[in-house]
Order: sequence, then structure tokens, then C-alpha cells
Amino acid sequence: MPTVADFTSNPDSFLKNNMFLPLFSPNDPGYRVPSARSFWLNADGMECKRKGTGIISKHKADKDVTVWSIRPHARGGGSELKAYWLPYEQNHLHVAQLRDEAQIMFTPLMDGCSFGFTEFRNGVCTVSHANLQTEEGRTDEGEMRTMLRGDTHSMHKSDYMTMNGQFQDNLRVCMVGVRAKGKWTIYFQQFIDNLGSYYLLKVGKLGKTGPVTIG
Repeated sequence: MPTVADFTSNPDSFLKNNMFLPLFSPNDPGYRVPSARSFWLNADGMECKRKGTGIISKHKADKDVTVWSIRPHARGGGSELKAYWLPYEQNHLHVAQLRDEAQIMFTPLMDGCSFGFTEFRNGVCTVSHANLQTEEGRTDEGEMRTMLRGDTHSMHKSDYMTMNGQFQDNLRVCMVGVRAKGKWTIYFQQFIDNLGSYYLLKVGKLGKTGPVTIG
């Protein structure tokens, strides 16, 4: 079962081989409250693959990726992990400040929302999760970009729901924050959701010039 040390010792490698699926429901108590709280991680037998990386392995067969479901309550054992939670809410902006109460951060799966974060010199950062819709019920990315323009880094629907230049409605992304050596880094896991089986397309992190793929 994953531990905090698994995340912080080598997050680039760890997040290429372990996908995280937040199953924290809006019906669960505290869902809409950004905070550091306990989660339980379980390997529920869900399937995920990814391409190999490196000169040799990228030409071989797909690799298995372990999928960990994340719940706010124990189920079937699992391992307990303390993490910050940055929720989703329709037509709302949630902001949280990440300090040292936890070394990990999770968001709900994103399929249209925008995410932003800003770093500070003291190892603290703020993270933002925005959802805005037009009167017709469509994602208002333009307005969310305006709302998050004060953030140093951001990621939007057009960044993570396109593949080969084409919009794909089964693409999802989960943001995972990792605090190592007193500094927060925000990672993303972009994957195809094939109705419960998954294909991990990209793992990367948000940098000053935008999303940077690491695998």
C-alpha cells in the first residue's frame, strides 16, 4: 500500500506507475471543505495500462499501472494517508493554502474544470479549482482563465481533454500535489476512461511555461 514516503522519495517515477482515482463523493461529509484530512487507499482490481518510457521499453508491450481508489473512509482494509483535499463544485471557485499539515494533495477527477496554483518563497502555495458554465450549460473556459489569471501556473480543459489536436470526451485528469524537501510540486495524471478501465497517457507537472510531461 502506498505511503507518504512512496510519493515524496521519487514522485516522477511513482506517479507513472500508480494512478489515483478519487472516489470522495459530494454526498460524503466534508466534501466541499478544502482541508487536510485522512483518506484510505485501496487497490480494487481496476485495470490501467501505459506505454513504456525510455529508448527500449517504449517499443515493448504496454505496462501495467496500479489503480488506487481514494475514499474518505476505510473500506476493505487499505492504507491511511493524510492529504489535502481541493474539492469541485459547479459554478464555484475553491481555493486552499497548502502548508505542511500534509505532504500530498488530491483533487476530484477533472473533465472540464480549471486548476491553478501559486508558489511562495516560504514553501507555501495556494491552489485553485474553478468550475464555471455558460447559460447554455457549457464549460466557460474563457471566464475561468480570467478568474485564474492571478495564479502563476494553470491547467484548463483545452490542455487536458485533447489528443492529437482533437477533443476527446473520455479524457480525464487528476491533479496530485507532492511536498518534498519543503517545496510543493503539482503533478497531473491524464488518462483515457474506458468505462472503468483506464489508459494512462501522460504524467507531468505544472511549470512556469505550462504543463510539462515527464512520462
